[in-house]
Order: sequence, then C-alpha cells, then structure tokens
Amino acid sequence: MGSILIGHLLRPFGVNGEIKVSPLTSFPEERFVSGKKVTLKKKGRDDFSTSFLNVRGSKAEPIVLLEGIGNPEDAFSFKGYGIYLDEKDAPLPEGYYRFEDLKGLSVINEEGKVLGKVDDVYSFSSVPSVRCISNSGKTFYFPFLFDEFVVEVNLEGGYLKIKERPGLL
Repeated sequence: MGSILIGHLLRPFGVNGEIKVSPLTSFPEERFVSGKKVTLKKKGRDDFSTSFLNVRGSKAEPIVLLEGIGNPEDAFSFKGYGIYLDEKDAPLPEGYYRFEDLKGLSVINEEGKVLGKVDDVYSFSSVPSVRCISNSGKTFYFPFLFDEFVVEVNLEGGYLKIKERPGLL
C-alpha cells in the first residue's frame, strides 16, 4: 500500500506554529483528526514524518498543529508541502474512488468508442479537470462533472464513460 495526498500546507496561522491547509479529500472530517500520523513531502526536500496534535477550523480550510513544528518560522518552512496519509489509514466507502485510481482508464463515449486514456486529474478549482491522451496522441481535457460530461466510472471494467461534445477532441 502507498500513501495518498490529502492536502497541501498553505501558510502559518497565529504564533503557535499552526498552519492553514488546502484539503484535497472528500472526507476532511475523517482525514484531519488529532493523533493521525502523516508525512509531509515536497519535491527536492526530505520527507518529514509527524502527526496532527490539534485540528480546528472549517472542513474547507482546516488549521493544523503538527508535532515538531512549534513556531511560525518552522511552520513557514513547510509552506507548499503535501500532506500524505498511509492508504490503510484512509479507507473509502463502497462506491467511492480516488482520482489516482482514474489514471490509465480508457475514456469511451456513450457508444463505446475509445477516445483515449486518462493521463491525470487536476483539482486546481472547485471542479476537477481530467487530462487525457487521445488515440492520435493529442491531449484533451474535460471537467469531472457527472451528468454534464461523466456518465460512468468503472474501475473493474477499466473505463471512464463520457458524453462526447463537439470540439472536445
């Protein structure tokens, strides 16, 4: 089992070393809990294993106090780090999936024609975007919106069914 990204550290908050978080999970109330062990990771930097000493704030922007970070200067040095949780500590309810699980799925239209493969999923806004590579090698994107674009996600079948729109490819 691997680790999953549950959020990014934003900026220090207050004088005790607390840090605001941008959560990347549909279950922040289950992932951001005092006592949970996490690993902070950032490309080009050493990983830092820690745990949540305290969690407060809203689901949309939790504020965390991490073991080993006790002042704003230390907190600032972790700005931009990803917060990773061991996958076994982050179970999903039946019928749910992670965006990571979508990578590599075939993208098909409602008639079953293969349009390409999922390359990545970006969640830079309130609506995630799916990046795909078409059969001809071109990149195309669509919003991960059920009923508007996404018809079905079938992990066992290995496909993501979408409503093909003019100009998509």
